[in-house]
Order: sequence, then C-alpha cells, then structure tokens
Amino acid sequence: FFKKRPTRTNAHKIDINRNFPTVDWSSKALKYWASHCGKDPRRFPGEKSLSEPEVLFQVNLLIRYSPSKIIAVHAPLTMLDYDGPKDMKSALGASGKSGNQATELLIQMSQKAKGYRIINYPFYPGSLGNYAGNERNIPTYTIELPSSNPSKSVEYWGLFRAAIEEAIQKDLRKVLGEKTVSQAPSSQDMVLGAQLEENKSPSVEGKAVTH
Repeated sequence: FFKKRPTRTNAHKIDINRNFPTVDWSSKALKYWASHCGKDPRRFPGEKSLSEPEVLFQVNLLIRYSPSKIIAVHAPLTMLDYDGPKDMKSALGASGKSGNQATELLIQMSQKAKGYRIINYPFYPGSLGNYAGNERNIPTYTIELPSSNPSKSVEYWGLFRAAIEEAIQKDLRKVLGEKTVSQAPSSQDMVLGAQLEENKSPSVEGKAVTH
C-alpha cells in the first residue's frame, strides 16, 4: 500500500484474499483464476492455500480470539457486503430467538454511512468472506471504499466512523452463542499442518522456518 505504486499482491506476488484455506481451494482456486480472471497476476491465489504469512497470521487471530464478527476494509467497489449465516436460527438451533440481527447490523451500518449501498457480492475460493463468513458462520462485513487513495482517508473516516462504531459495539455473541458454527475442517488442523509442512523447508541458515 505504501509503495509508490501500490499493489494488490504481497511480496510473493500472491493475492492474500485468495489464499485462505477454504474447502473449495484445491478444486477451484487455480481453475477460477484461469477461467474467470484470465490468469491476472494481480489475483494469483498461490500454488497452495495458507502459503502466505499474512494469511497464517489472520487464521491464527481467528483461532486465538474467536471473534463474533469481522470488519474488513477494501477498495474500490463503493459498497457494503456481508458474508455469514443468513438464517440465524440455523446457527442457534430450533430454539433460537435471534431474528436476523447479523444482517440487520449491515442495514444499520449503511444507514449510519449516509445510505451507503449494500450489494450481495459473491465470495471466491480462498477469500476471507468465504473462509470466515461462509464456512465458519462468523458474520463478516466488508466496507468497500470508493478508492484506495490515502489522501481521502479523513473523508472516508468521517463517512464510516459511526458505522464502524455501531459494528464494534453490537454484541452478536448474544445472537450466535459463545461459539460460531463451523461445517468446515478445523482451522487448528489446517494451521498445524501448514506449520509442519513449513518446518520441513530449511531456511538460508539451515534452520527450520517457523511462524
């Protein structure tokens, strides 16, 4: 971001928002990149999922803190997007009396951001919205700014401050219960597996690489 010409990819030329270890990554990530993205290097998902330190770091954050919600900031699509449980009763069980508070929060965020438009944007193989929102039922709210121009930061903060504060203060644990529901493979298993695989590769000094 702070480079003279900011890039979408990290230092390894990988789009970290396509590198999360989603269930469909092995079967779809590279195929989707070829068929839908024309092998655009800006959207390269990597040769394997969870290969990037930025992704491993975020997955470990989810394991350590078990968040009741995630707020992500992207650009430049000018919209609010939500990924997560659509029917809160399915997350709580038949006795749940939750309504749709997770999606209601999305509407409240829009209202507090001067009616910022809400778009039901698709999630992709290896994306955070897919990994956390779709597979692990952690309500994930993505604020897509109109641009990534840092000179607009004060303007954008003024527009979204109330919406972000609303999202932070909303206690969705009362809706979801203390644990989010996951139908996906264990995050711990994936991270440990990645660490073991990483440790097999010697560093320049001949020592094992760890995170």
